[in-house]
Amino acid sequence: FPRDHASHPEYKVEWWYYMGNVTSKRGRRLGYQLTFFRIGVDPQPKNPSRWAVRDLFMAHLAVSDLDGGRYRFDDRLNRAGVGWAGADVDSYRVWNEDWEARLDDEGRHLLRASNERVGLDLTLAPEKPPVVHGSGGISQKGAREGNASHYYSLTRVATTGTIAVEGERFEVE
Repeated sequence: FPRDHASHPEYKVEWWYYMGNVTSKRGRRLGYQLTFFRIGVDPQPKNPSRWAVRDLFMAHLAVSDLDGGRYRFDDRLNRAGVGWAGADVDSYRVWNEDWEARLDDEGRHLLRASNERVGLDLTLAPEKPPVVHGSGGISQKGAREGNASHYYSLTRVATTGTIAVEGERFEVE
C-alpha cells in the first residue's frame, strides 16, 4: 500500500467500495456508498480500435438521509477505451465520467460523485492500516482453485466533506 489500491488489470474483476455513516454539524444522520467496478471483458480484442471493449466500468452512488427519510441512488456503466471510465495502474485513481475516487499526496482517499438529486465530496483519512482478509491476502470463495479474491478493508477512516440530497447540502464528518 498505497500501490495496491491501484488497478490490477490482470484480474477479471476489481472493485473499490466505500461506505460509511456520517453526521452533519447540526446532527443530521446520513449514510453513503460509492463503488467502482472494473470487469475485464477482453484484454486483447482482435479489433485494435480504442472503441473495442476491453474493460467495462460500473459505478454506484447511494445516500441515505436517515433523519429525512430519504434514499437516493444512481449508477453508471461505461467502457474504458475512449476515456469515459478507467482505473490507473501506477497510482490510485478510478473514475466513471465525472465520478472519481483517488489518493491525494497525503494518502487520503478523495471521493466525488453527484447528479441532480444526490452527491458527495468527501475526504477519507485512514486511521489504521488496512486489514488483509483470508490467508496471506487471499480470500477463498469456493472449493476450486481460482475461486478466490484478494481482499482488504480500511476499517477506521476519519471522514469530512459534504453530502447533498435533493438540493440540501450537509457539511459532514
